[in-house]
Amino acid sequence: MTRFPSAKHLASWAGTTPGDNESAGKVKSSRTRPGNPYLQGALGAAAMACSQNPHTYLGARYRRIATRRGPMKANVAIQHSMLIAIWHMGTTGTLYDDPGADYLTRLHPDRAKNRRVIMKRKVDYTWRLAELMAVRGLHNTTDLIPLLADRDDTHSRPQVYRLVNQRPELMSLQVLAALCDIFECTPADLLTITAADVRARKTGNAPSPNVVSLDRSVRPRRANILDE
Repeated sequence: MTRFPSAKHLASWAGTTPGDNESAGKVKSSRTRPGNPYLQGALGAAAMACSQNPHTYLGARYRRIATRRGPMKANVAIQHSMLIAIWHMGTTGTLYDDPGADYLTRLHPDRAKNRRVIMKRKVDYTWRLAELMAVRGLHNTTDLIPLLADRDDTHSRPQVYRLVNQRPELMSLQVLAALCDIFECTPADLLTITAADVRARKTGNAPSPNVVSLDRSVRPRRANILDE
């Protein structure tokens, strides 16, 4: 580590520091410089592994950045944080002490409170019945009708077609149990749930600062035209 005067030099040499190309107040490009491909491959794999752990600081940092900037830039940001920690560990000989997933919340409690106010939770799901049927060699929706009938669950052709090709909004637990028995899977295999924080959109109810509210007290009086 003696070749690098600071942790920032190491991060810049590895190609994990965003560029600073700004002219007349306009940011033109922030792409990172090309670094060692073998080092970047190892860092990318390590950053992806760290992002999968929701109980660590790096995992929480990845999710916060990925919500705003996307997963690719979030991965590079995690690589940058890892190199900063590696430089300090190699220079001072200290061990890595993870601050925890709630480090930023404890550092700025007021910001975290305001963020919870303006952020909303968006929950979505993916229905994967068609994928499971393709894996089992069932390429026609009608192939599912006799399998459901064997489990005392009768459906018409249109019903089975909607069940396979459309996301079910309402489903009985009996049908879900029958599908799990047919494909020998769990409800988690049929349904993939995703949840993410999204920023609340501004509504049109709030008055614009450039619009003046005209009430009857400030409206101009009607002009009376007099004949000469």
